[in-house]
Amino acid sequence: MNRKITLLILPALFILSLSAFAQFRKTTETVGVNFQWHRFSSDGAETDYYALAIPLRAVYAPGRYTSFSFFLNQGYQSYAQTGLYGLGNLAVEFRQMFNENFTLQLQAVAPTGTQELERLEFNAASAGKIPYINAPSTYANQGLGFKGGLAFAQQAGEGFKIGLGASYTYRGSYRPVKDGGEFDPSDEILLAAGVEIGSEQGGIIADFRYAFYNPEKAEIEENAGKEEISAPGDAISLSGQIFLSSLQLSVLYYDRVATQFPAGGEFKSPAVLTVRLANRFGNSVFVPYLGYEYNDEGDLILSANVLLVGGYFHNFTPGGFPFSPYLEVKYGEVAPGASMLGFRVGTSLAFQLYN
Repeated sequence: MNRKITLLILPALFILSLSAFAQFRKTTETVGVNFQWHRFSSDGAETDYYALAIPLRAVYAPGRYTSFSFFLNQGYQSYAQTGLYGLGNLAVEFRQMFNENFTLQLQAVAPTGTQELERLEFNAASAGKIPYINAPSTYANQGLGFKGGLAFAQQAGEGFKIGLGASYTYRGSYRPVKDGGEFDPSDEILLAAGVEIGSEQGGIIADFRYAFYNPEKAEIEENAGKEEISAPGDAISLSGQIFLSSLQLSVLYYDRVATQFPAGGEFKSPAVLTVRLANRFGNSVFVPYLGYEYNDEGDLILSANVLLVGGYFHNFTPGGFPFSPYLEVKYGEVAPGASMLGFRVGTSLAFQLYN
């Protein structure tokens, strides 16, 4: 099927398939459109990357504490004039809250998306994972998957909440490149803790996450079985938001220990720090912000310093439908003598097709 036609038809088919839930009359659908473009300039040479993503989500909530969610993403991305249309895997999630404190989350990922990419297509998809691009995945980057997790939240005092969580994610094997062997990615065990302090006038929300992974395996030779190819390092992430009247400071830090290879050597991905300062003027629904993003040097990726200018809409509900447009422009140095100019724009719209 022509890729452009597919890009238009699939969202419609996904939404129409939700008619099976019409009898429940408690479904909420969300559709999004996200576009981003980046141009890299070095010594007079220019390279473009752009991506269009269309995420679709439907939530069926039979009660206050129970929900079923269905998520599907698709889109088109291009790097150095190599384009790739991709369809993501279908994810189905179940959430159940117990006694206002405990929440159970179960998720299954069906390998329905685009896999076995051509080599140049795989390079285009890999470019979207560079930290200062950070494009949403628009193809299937895992096989059959499962996730189970439990979260605990408690009001520990006036204006003080704490939260704890843990989850295990199984990622099934898949064939990322045509004519290549199967790849078995790491499973993940995630531990998380968070606090919320303060009120609407001022406060802080902070979150800490620690994840560790089992070895990755791959099919090196056909019919030879899978061999261990690497031992990924543990990862940590810290995020926080500080509120003071109309000001909001957001900070995110992520780092991962170097991946080790059985034959010796290692691969280090760059740590990433992002800071944004936003200000809401009066009762305006538009919130502008200034930001800065830094990633240190890793293997195959040099250090980058990027300035951010953008804004988003908050509590914007024209016609009673939640609508969340955003815009961000970025500029910075991504390697010695190399600069980047880019922007991101998009929105999400929630509605009830069956109510």
